[in-house]
Amino acid sequence: MKTGRNDPCTCGSGKKYKHCCLSASCAVSDELSELLSEQDFDSMEEVQAATDSFMVNQNQQVQDDFLGLPSEQVY
Repeated sequence: MKTGRNDPCTCGSGKKYKHCCLSASCAVSDELSELLSEQDFDSMEEVQAATDSFMVNQNQQVQDDFLGLPSEQVY
């Protein structure tokens, strides 16, 4: 299910999505679009592999702030 701009943010901050995590989401989307546009792909499998690799790297990056939660509670 897609999060609407005016829905509560899924991170649990209590803010609307548009005032919380939307800009970060757009930044990742823009970065992925730029990465994919710079490469020539011969198949959809290659596109999927590049996207998967990009997302794994994004998900492994250290986040600056999790609303004061310790890393054990982030799950």
